[in-house]
Parts: sequence; structure tokens; C-alpha cells
Amino acid sequence: MKSNTKKFSLLIVALLISFNSVAEPKRLALQLAVIKHAAGSKEIMKGEYGQGLQKLVKASARKRALFDIATGICAAKIMTNDLEQAIPFCSQAIDMYKERRNSKYHYLTSIAYSNRGIVRFKLGDMAGALEDIETAVSIDNNNIVLSNLDYLKSRLSANQQETLQVASD
Repeated sequence: MKSNTKKFSLLIVALLISFNSVAEPKRLALQLAVIKHAAGSKEIMKGEYGQGLQKLVKASARKRALFDIATGICAAKIMTNDLEQAIPFCSQAIDMYKERRNSKYHYLTSIAYSNRGIVRFKLGDMAGALEDIETAVSIDNNNIVLSNLDYLKSRLSANQQETLQVASD
């Protein structure tokens, strides 16, 4: 089930996290997402993570805003390498809509799982990262999560090849 990103006002942040190896033939990157027009999103997209976090912390706690805030804080914490602090916000975003049956909420929940998968990847938990990204794809196979799954699989394949090379030496 593909979703229209314009319909949900979701913006892929130009925070493409590069973990590229020299051996990769095409450039792959993990993609974080924040909600367009949410508090602090503009600052996060400009790389002003501290200012974005300040706005998010002060933001209104309406039900819809809670998802936007949790998603934004998750992304900003990832970009500032405050990974342990990112996990609860990523998980909070997941929990907001995971029981909803509407395709809009499937899309948003998928994005939240994808963001948490990135945290797990950066923490070195490849199994957890793959589990989150695969869950994201099973909920809504949008371009963001499919790209992240491709990236993780390429990294897993590269790691396995490196392990085989070391073992044969």
C-alpha cells in the first residue's frame, strides 16, 4: 500500500545519514523524517538541532501534536548523536498510532518505526534495526522505509562479506 506523502504533509528531512562504504557502487543513505510545519521542524531541517529541540519541548501537547513532537525530537536526538535519549521518543511516536486502521496512520507509524530503526543501527544493533525497518515496510511500504531497508540489507551484505574475507585470511 503506497501512500501519498503530500497528502500527509510529511517531509523527508534533508538529513540523509550517510554511512556509505567506498565499495558501494551507488550512494545509499538512511532517511529520517519529521512532520512538515510541526514545531521545530524548520530548524531541524536547517541543521539547527538545539533550536529545533527547544521549540519542540515548548510545543503544544494536543493529541496530533504529540506525534509530531515525538517524531521531531527523535530525529533531532539522532542527528546530535544523543541516541539513548532518542529511543523513547521514537517509541512514543510508534505507540501514538500503531492501533489505528486508517492508511494515514499506517504511513505515520511506518515512518516512526523507520526512525527508530535508524537509532538502533547507529547503536550497532543491526538485528533490532532490521526488525524495525521490516516492521515499517509491513505496515506501509513507502519510499522512505523501502530505501532504508535496501540500505540496511546492503550494509548487512557488506558486513557478511567483510567477515568472510577476514575468516579466509
